[in-house]
Amino acid sequence: MTRSIDAVLQTMPTIDFDRIGALAAAAETHNAFLGRTTETLFLRHTDLIEAFGDNPGLVGTLPPIIADLPAMDLFVHTSAVRAFTPHEPIDDEAEGHSVSLRVEIGDETVIFLEQTLPDLKPAFLDQYRGARSHVVDRGPDWWTQGSASMRKLLKGVLHTAAPSEVVAPWAKKHNKPFDDNGHPTRETKVEWLCEFIPCKAYRAYVRAELNSAMALIKIVDSAQHVDDFPDFEQQYNWVMLRTEVAIRHILVLWRMRSGR
Repeated sequence: MTRSIDAVLQTMPTIDFDRIGALAAAAETHNAFLGRTTETLFLRHTDLIEAFGDNPGLVGTLPPIIADLPAMDLFVHTSAVRAFTPHEPIDDEAEGHSVSLRVEIGDETVIFLEQTLPDLKPAFLDQYRGARSHVVDRGPDWWTQGSASMRKLLKGVLHTAAPSEVVAPWAKKHNKPFDDNGHPTRETKVEWLCEFIPCKAYRAYVRAELNSAMALIKIVDSAQHVDDFPDFEQQYNWVMLRTEVAIRHILVLWRMRSGR
């Protein structure tokens, strides 16, 4: 947790938040959405840290992996936002630390997803491998297809980990919102997954975490980078990791809630 927070404190001040997402040729509405969700994510993480400070015993109620995930999420998200946004350089030592942490998180996350996705649904592993293969195989419109696959996977994992028919009775009992089709909303499902964790600030953070991941995927879906593959591949890899970490977070909650 400390390493991730230190890395965020190094990179966050270098981002030009007035021009967030401006390095991608995406719709302004998508850039604005990314800005809002990023600010919300940072605020919810601050609220979570303050909740821990106000009640030191609260950290002890969270399994170690749950306590560590929010700071890791924030590091990956802010680094991905930085890749799409004008920013100032950081010193070589901080850059090296950031790259080392990214590789470590990436390797751990790939292993976790490879091992856990089949437990939730075997087809998800093939879908995940297919999304990753776009980076290697390229081909026409590879970035849009790859990011669309990851967005579909993220949604599929959430809806499978929190099935509407299972969440609906709880949602009705607790007056949680439903969508226009009569299904529990994405936010409701996230809250249901987190319901066993006695920390409102954590539940609010996870909702913001999922929204911010979706915002980054939309940037890639709408961006045009045909003539700039080397730079864009780095940006795409950050978005891939951002989405992988969000899926990992959902799967951790699912495993804990289901007792796996």
